Amino acid sequence: MAADIPFDEVSRLSALRELNILDTEAEQEFDELTALAAQVCQAPIALISLVDEQRQWLKSRVGLNLTETPRDIAFCAHAILQPNSLLEVPDTQLDNRFSDNPLVLEAPNIRFYAGAPLIDTDGHALGTLCVIDHVPRKLAEAQRAALTVLSRAIVQQIELRRRLQRIKNSTGKLLSHNSRLEAEIKIGAATLEDEVVMHNESELLSRQILDRALDGVINLDQHGRVTYWNAEAERIFGYSSEYAHSRDIIEMILPADQHLVVRELMEQFLLTGAGKENHRRFEINALRADGAKVPVEISVIVLQRFGEYFFNGFVRDLTEHNKNIEELRISAITFNSQDAIIITDAEIKTLRVNQKVLDITGYTSADLIGLEPSLLSSTMQSEQFYTDMWRTIETSGSWEGEVWDQRKNGELFPLQIAITAIHDARARVTNYVFSFSDITANKRDADAIHKLAYFDPLTHLPNRRALIDRLSQRLSSCGVDSKTLGLLIVDLDNFKDINDALGNHVGDKILIGAAQRLRDSVASEDTVARIGGDDFVVVLDSLDLNVERAKAQVDTIAAYILASLNRPYQIDKQAIRCTASIGVALADQDQISMEELLKQADIGLFQAKTSGRNRMCFFDPAMAQTVTLQAQLANALHSAVQDRQFELYYQIQVDSQNRPVGAEALIRWEHPQLGIVSPNDFIPLAEASDIILPIGLWVLDTACAQLKSWQSNPCTCWLSIAINISPRQFHQADFVDTVLQAIARWDISPRSIKLELTETVILDNTNETIEKMHQLKRAGVEFALDDFGTGYSSLSYLTQLPLSQLKMDQSFVRKIGITESDDIIVQTILAMAKSLAIKVIAEGVETEAQRSFLAKLGCSLFQGYLFSKPVPVAEFEKLLE
Repeated sequence: MAADIPFDEVSRLSALRELNILDTEAEQEFDELTALAAQVCQAPIALISLVDEQRQWLKSRVGLNLTETPRDIAFCAHAILQPNSLLEVPDTQLDNRFSDNPLVLEAPNIRFYAGAPLIDTDGHALGTLCVIDHVPRKLAEAQRAALTVLSRAIVQQIELRRRLQRIKNSTGKLLSHNSRLEAEIKIGAATLEDEVVMHNESELLSRQILDRALDGVINLDQHGRVTYWNAEAERIFGYSSEYAHSRDIIEMILPADQHLVVRELMEQFLLTGAGKENHRRFEINALRADGAKVPVEISVIVLQRFGEYFFNGFVRDLTEHNKNIEELRISAITFNSQDAIIITDAEIKTLRVNQKVLDITGYTSADLIGLEPSLLSSTMQSEQFYTDMWRTIETSGSWEGEVWDQRKNGELFPLQIAITAIHDARARVTNYVFSFSDITANKRDADAIHKLAYFDPLTHLPNRRALIDRLSQRLSSCGVDSKTLGLLIVDLDNFKDINDALGNHVGDKILIGAAQRLRDSVASEDTVARIGGDDFVVVLDSLDLNVERAKAQVDTIAAYILASLNRPYQIDKQAIRCTASIGVALADQDQISMEELLKQADIGLFQAKTSGRNRMCFFDPAMAQTVTLQAQLANALHSAVQDRQFELYYQIQVDSQNRPVGAEALIRWEHPQLGIVSPNDFIPLAEASDIILPIGLWVLDTACAQLKSWQSNPCTCWLSIAINISPRQFHQADFVDTVLQAIARWDISPRSIKLELTETVILDNTNETIEKMHQLKRAGVEFALDDFGTGYSSLSYLTQLPLSQLKMDQSFVRKIGITESDDIIVQTILAMAKSLAIKVIAEGVETEAQRSFLAKLGCSLFQGYLFSKPVPVAEFEKLLE
């Protein structure tokens, strides 16, 4: 914000120009006063600023490499508006006049400003003497007074300079030699008189400044003898000003072993000469009058006056500073912590609390000091809990865990706490430090994430992740409980056609209704889960041990389910029918893997679908045709690897500005006889056998080769490639070495590779998975969690894995703006990822509305048909053009 124009602007500018000081060379007298202002105010920048019509011009400066700035951004233009007082701005970012000033936002990044106006004899504010800092602060009252006194000294120096110029200019008017001689005598006398007057006035002003200084101030002649010794110097060293005057400073305050070194240092100072650049700052242990040592910080500058050098020193007593530095360090670390801190004595009576404790509990310090922390007596924990806790503290010195406490308003809340015992030199406990944080929000987030991880957000049924957990438990107990387990996969017939014809909102209501009917059709101990799309799973875990009787039970239950699902759904005043097909597999005391059981039920579902739908079929081992077809496809896969029938397609990934950032590598297979085979058909077969390993190796090597090609081209060197990794491939013992060898073989940047993993990878041998991921992460390889949001992930996994990206499943993206529940899921995923500092990429983005919705929620990476379908590399590279 530009400053207003002073009411006397015309006469002020006239007075300024009459001084003939603008755009003149630097002058030592002004530089010394500027340096003194910086020293007294302990500021990195000090300036003498003169405010011209369109600019501020700097007559003298310390710590700033500028000679002028535009007037409309000059702080001093504001300072001259209040000529009778000093303008101090403690924090420029909080002051509306300066918060958007370029000098604040950019170099020199002014955060603090204090300016004393330079007022001439006619009352005009010519400019200011100002000090500037890069951090918010305030001047002490003594510093404010000193800055004002220094500004008067500068005005007197300007007046002296003007008088000298006027006297010199008058010589040109004298015509005769005698007249000139007489004039020179008068000029000399007047100059001498002015200099003496001004010198005396300057000395008086300097004494006023130095007597007010917060530090000890000592002036020495060039031989090191004291010429000035202020009151603070008397206090620090114990010598009176009268005693110190004319004494050798080295002999007076320094130990004998330092005399020679310091005298050599003073000689070096004098050889360098006077000036604001010839200064030193150092710390020493000096001697007091009583012989005691005192730690001091000394700042020295060499100045020159009337042809003679002298030393000006500022001395700061560090005794209290050093005495309290450890306590200050602990306070800075502890009491400015984001955690709440309680410090007690050995009797567990509260001594100190920080502000965070008060914020969390609602108590005041007076409520807590002297009492035992309430978290040690919560009714939410048993007496044994606290006994075990204190036993751990006594044996190991600390304890960490979760406890419940109560706020002042009576509300119970969970907290994560660490208790540490502090011991003295004799190993006796002197204090306890309680460090804790309120984890209410974490618990709430964990509950939300648990629901997202284990339950389908639309139907609120357990999802695939929960099903796997429960099914694994049920299979383990089959033999023990002497019962048969039945697994039913239920698929809604022609659901996609209904969803496409009537809209997603109708489809969602059908799914919700089907879920409720399935729950009502089975016993409470049985499991109903939604595993994706229109597929449900029912686990019947209390069937008869006799397989034939178990089948009869399943027949009855399945018939009831089919009848229930066949009833019309009343939606938007219309009756909609949607039948279902069911595939069934049974597990008895014979060992069967979970994967095999699901596979058998899926084959049964396939038979029900191919047999006309709206029916139930048990898995029949005689379904040879299906097995044969799968075997043929598996054999063809072997040939495909050997004959190199695969090709990598690339789907572009872009940022919020639609700029390409990389691509996902997607495998495609064109068989000579079968034609193009969908990845949905051959990938599951490959996953079920070792064929996935050479396929995965080929994909990795081909992608690395492509990266090498792109990194050799300046136009594509920044691209990254996301590579899908199968569970079987990841769990190979040499997987880490395989990836690193591929990177080394093609000599590419590891950061350009992003390995996409699904939750299935993490479910088996979690510790091994985490270790492998961390090994590759340390090498620079990035990781993304694929299909996130479909119910696979849990908070514990996300916090342990070195993920750089979550890939939001396209099933949620497709329903953006259509179903409120999916919108909420998208918002939850983005918010959770942000809190975990993990980026999110949305896949399956097909419309601008979807992209816009995601972008407004903070999603910055996108992939989908809106930008491009997966294409061969040649077409992909054309997209980049």
